[in-house]
Amino acid sequence: MKTQLEDAQWKLTDLEDRLRHNNLRVLGIQEGIDGTDPHGFIADLFEEAFPDLSQWDWEREVQRAHRFPFNIRAQSSAGDTKPRAMLISCLNFQARQAVYDLARPDRKLTTRGCDFFVRPDFCHTTVEKRWRLCQLILPLQNKGAQVYLMNPAKLKVIVGGKTYYFTSEVKAKDFMDGL
Repeated sequence: MKTQLEDAQWKLTDLEDRLRHNNLRVLGIQEGIDGTDPHGFIADLFEEAFPDLSQWDWEREVQRAHRFPFNIRAQSSAGDTKPRAMLISCLNFQARQAVYDLARPDRKLTTRGCDFFVRPDFCHTTVEKRWRLCQLILPLQNKGAQVYLMNPAKLKVIVGGKTYYFTSEVKAKDFMDGL
């Protein structure tokens, strides 16, 4: 029964992530800078921030743009309130991927006086799993491994010319303890 439940949970998470595959999260955009037209703001922002992607008509490609509706925003370590993330839904995956490819890895972009980051949009379960896997990257690197976090939540570890993949942080920890 437990395996059937885990299998169903995995399928549900996979389905939700696939439904979000055209979406991006834009972090760090100040509240109010987008005015009353977040769609137009994001289209203009993408045109300015990604001049290499001039073949895309961002007014058309950005299908929907809005801020996450949470009233309670996270506090930063300095005590100030962080702006809510913006959710961007692109018309097609190729446009979304083109933006994501130019924006990674963890590259801070600056335009219009805004420093912002672009991330893929995953469901809560996947985000938590990615966070747990990220906690293992530095310890594995300290043991001499090359480590990559792959989408949606898979750890790629290269040690001694051999490549290993982990989707479970428990198995990755066991592997790390064996190094």
